Amino acid sequence: MQTHLYFINNELEKQFIHYHDFIQKQIQKNFQYYLYQRNGITSKIRLSQIYYIESLRHQIIIHSINGEMIERKTLSQFNKEIQSLDFIQIHKSYIINKRFIQEIKNQEVILKEQTHLPIGRSYKESLKEQN
Repeated sequence: MQTHLYFINNELEKQFIHYHDFIQKQIQKNFQYYLYQRNGITSKIRLSQIYYIESLRHQIIIHSINGEMIERKTLSQFNKEIQSLDFIQIHKSYIINKRFIQEIKNQEVILKEQTHLPIGRSYKESLKEQN
């Protein structure tokens, strides 16, 4: 049995406009970049390729599909620069990309590449609200 689809012309045009806007937003979201700077060299990192960011002393470690990158910056500075709703702070030392969350447990978040990160007490509520 074959399925036949029938469209009303004015509805089809509305659907195309809706999906065009949706697809355009998804493309823009997937191709947002962060400018990583180290030793005078600037590189672009796609935000969609970053698993999580770790704060260690006065620097951050960006854990991504391409490996680890270290930069002298605070987590709050990083968060202000990217201005992305895909990232959420779960601990005073960790910001994660929500796209890579596999499981949220009581005390930790497990990312898809099997990294276990602790959840800070003061961040539990905001993590629940985000999911």
